[in-house]
Amino acid sequence: MNLIRGKCLSSRTRSVVCLLVLLWPVSTPAQPGMPALVKVAEARLQFLEKELERLQRLAELNVTSANQYEQARSERDVAQGDLSVAQARQAQNDDLLSKTRIIAPFGGVVVERLMTPGERVTEGSVVVRLVDQDHLEVIARAPLEYFSYTRPGQRLELRAGEVSSAGVVRTVVAVGDENTHLFEFRLDLQASRFPAGQTVRVALPTSEPRDVLTVPRDALVLRPEGQSIFVVNSSNQVSQVEVTTGLGSGERIEVMGKVSAGDRVVIRGNERLQPGQAVTILDG
Repeated sequence: MNLIRGKCLSSRTRSVVCLLVLLWPVSTPAQPGMPALVKVAEARLQFLEKELERLQRLAELNVTSANQYEQARSERDVAQGDLSVAQARQAQNDDLLSKTRIIAPFGGVVVERLMTPGERVTEGSVVVRLVDQDHLEVIARAPLEYFSYTRPGQRLELRAGEVSSAGVVRTVVAVGDENTHLFEFRLDLQASRFPAGQTVRVALPTSEPRDVLTVPRDALVLRPEGQSIFVVNSSNQVSQVEVTTGLGSGERIEVMGKVSAGDRVVIRGNERLQPGQAVTILDG
């Protein structure tokens, strides 16, 4: 495993999400009285339609002139056009007013306010920076030589000081930087113990996975003559076995020697043991 640096960021478009405000130009301000104007236009159209029906009945009886009837019909047509214009203006007005209310795309914490209430903004202006603290990701970069060992779905260890956690690789960017010869990958964190912006170390695999025999690191006894572990037999007596260490991951390390999977090893007090000494197995 190789340790590289990464940074915890909000998974909602990196560290922050910029909310955009879309306001109307100064030349076309919103008009709060538009609904009343639409009602006036509707009432006038209804009156003219009834007046036209009345004149049509009178015209059939030859009580009114054709010129008077045509004038009433023309006024009715003009009223229909006025209503259409008023309805279009109301729709435009409603659209403009709807854009004055900013709705966050997700729940989060506002970490920076870039505009103050009452300040005029233009389309596309950044108003606040919003961070989602419940869905974090780690953005890390590693040498291209490790690209083939990094795959989506892998669970990697993360550490910042004494705090450790784990993340799942979500994306591996298959493009390396020509200058730094690094590639980028991202990990998802759930219920993370890290705050947004925290720099962490990511344990990245440097070879293909393989089956190895591992023991707890505490089982190793380091002496001038070499490394060894104490194996407990069926009679609860120990024998010292020389081993060679290999890859390590977390609290376990690979060992090679005359040991087998399932052997019991001593992890406490092994520095004072002698071969053939009897030991007591403690629960837990």
